[in-house]
Amino acid sequence: LIARAATAAGAEIEDVGRLVRSVNANLGITPEQMPQVLAALTQAGRDGNFELRDMARELPALTPLMAALGMRGETAAYQIGAAFQIAMRGAATASEAANNLLNDFQKLASPETVRNFREVGVNLEALLASAARQGISPFEALVQRLRVLTGGNMFRLSELFGDRQALLGLLPMLQHT
Repeated sequence: LIARAATAAGAEIEDVGRLVRSVNANLGITPEQMPQVLAALTQAGRDGNFELRDMARELPALTPLMAALGMRGETAAYQIGAAFQIAMRGAATASEAANNLLNDFQKLASPETVRNFREVGVNLEALLASAARQGISPFEALVQRLRVLTGGNMFRLSELFGDRQALLGLLPMLQHT
């Protein structure tokens, strides 16, 4: 399975192997689910600009953070495949898009971000936990709330997420979802 997926995507077998181990260990993707997940991620890459070979290199760094936010199972794999495609719309390279996305995941739980949301009346932890229970991507829930809070205004968004890379990851989500 790993060799077929790597060959089809032009990816390194070792990278796809790390992706498979990572989504199994951190997202709970079972061996029975793996063919469908790899096929979906491959198709997402073909339809977009962040291909499976890029995901194979970058996704293992994200899956522990995804699991910590309650993202698990096939749905989580599909959500991150879509998030990579959207992040790519605001980045010059796949590595930059992945780094912006990683930064977004890290900023969601930072004390500064949590405090900034609390100051505008939003319990960020509760928002993300509720999204996870409903099977909604934390980014989808976040984007919906950011639209209400900021109306897409860059200055208001910067008050919540002061980090440049976090903003570079969030802007494509606000503009393209």
